[in-house]
Amino acid sequence: MAKKKARQKKEKQEEVEVKIPLNEPWISRRNGFTTIGLLSLVLAVFMAWQLYPTEGLGRAIMFGLGFAVAIWVIFMVSLSFNTWVRRRKGDS
Repeated sequence: MAKKKARQKKEKQEEVEVKIPLNEPWISRRNGFTTIGLLSLVLAVFMAWQLYPTEGLGRAIMFGLGFAVAIWVIFMVSLSFNTWVRRRKGDS
């Protein structure tokens, strides 16, 4: 009987150890914002550089800024959805 309880306790401990890392974020929020910021800046500059010969400086900069804003919008929507789902999961 004692062996069965010890085995159940060990299985439960292993289950908890597996679930804890799944609930933790992969990277910190600060690192995520920094990464998205650098990525959007690099891609905006790249987009403007590629469009400059055909569209001109003004339109190339506007497309680059639009591209950077689109990256931030997608990131913020996915972050807010993830936060909402995690909050809802804890309520029930």
